[in-house]
Amino acid sequence: MVSNQDHVNPFAAKIEEIKGVEHLEHLQEHENIKIYKRAKKILDTYFPNEEMGDQPQGISETGQYGWVPTPGAPADYTGF
Repeated sequence: MVSNQDHVNPFAAKIEEIKGVEHLEHLQEHENIKIYKRAKKILDTYFPNEEMGDQPQGISETGQYGWVPTPGAPADYTGF
């Protein structure tokens, strides 16, 4: 949560209190890239110390969706 030395952001504190950070983290897996980007921006801005991944599976650094192989699947497995 963003805070100055003696000042805690009351809005960020309330969001943490009502488990809003978990909801924002969940939105990072949303199929709509705009929702993913907005949730990420909020988390990066107001909760920079929280542990989370940079990209949900299937989204490249450029924001494009891509195929992500299933861990432990055979090399020729397509998932279909």
